[in-house]
Amino acid sequence: MSEMIDKVAEALWKKRIGNSLDIEWDNLFPRTKQMYIDEAKAAIEAMREPTEKMYKAASYILTAQSGVYGPDDIWASMIDEALK
Repeated sequence: MSEMIDKVAEALWKKRIGNSLDIEWDNLFPRTKQMYIDEAKAAIEAMREPTEKMYKAASYILTAQSGVYGPDDIWASMIDEALK
């Protein structure tokens, strides 16, 4: 499993459960953890094709006149747009 899938799966779990359980992500039952992993994969897959607004956000970063921007800036800008 990729690091991003694990990161998204844990975030989904924390969003649903919050701090109501005294269990760490790494100690969840495998079947429970797999449910969140499957949901994380579906969420990431849904983002495979960026929206028009995400493209525009990336284009803005790529054509910015000042500063040096890298892939992390483009990715963050696209995700920020997706979260609006």
